[in-house]
Amino acid sequence: TKVNGQISSSPQYYQELFDDPSDKGRIYQIDTFLQASDDGGRTWKVTKTQFPALGSNQRPMILRLRSGKLLFASDWQDRRGKQPAGVTEHGAFVALSADEGKTWKVRTIPSALPHEAHVLPKRKGWAEDYHEYGTFGYVNVVEGQDGLIHVLTSMNHPAQEFEFNEAWI
Repeated sequence: TKVNGQISSSPQYYQELFDDPSDKGRIYQIDTFLQASDDGGRTWKVTKTQFPALGSNQRPMILRLRSGKLLFASDWQDRRGKQPAGVTEHGAFVALSADEGKTWKVRTIPSALPHEAHVLPKRKGWAEDYHEYGTFGYVNVVEGQDGLIHVLTSMNHPAQEFEFNEAWI
């Protein structure tokens, strides 16, 4: 049910909302900006993050961990390898925030594979190979009952799964 006229900063492309299970009414929406609603989506607070904007074949994810911290998983560059001024890291990363996203502890995932177009045969009308940096693609993140965090990738070949705990970040 539409509850307001909120439009993302990238409405032409895939977007996802993340419900915060520990805070009824809190919803996150990630694209170029971190957007949060505390009233079930009626109003939104938009804040720019320190992380690069993404594009085609990419979707970051944010997850509230049982510890109460926020986990953010994304790429350091967009699909074509573009990065904002000042960003020097490449590949994929995870970040942990204990203060609702004001500050982040970040760790690059050194073994993330590049986009599938980097290793699969070229096909007409298919994605181009722009760079060799690792990607999460359309990332999914879950926290297991044992506290391990599982990151699942989608746009590399083969797809990958990473496991770690908060202390590793």
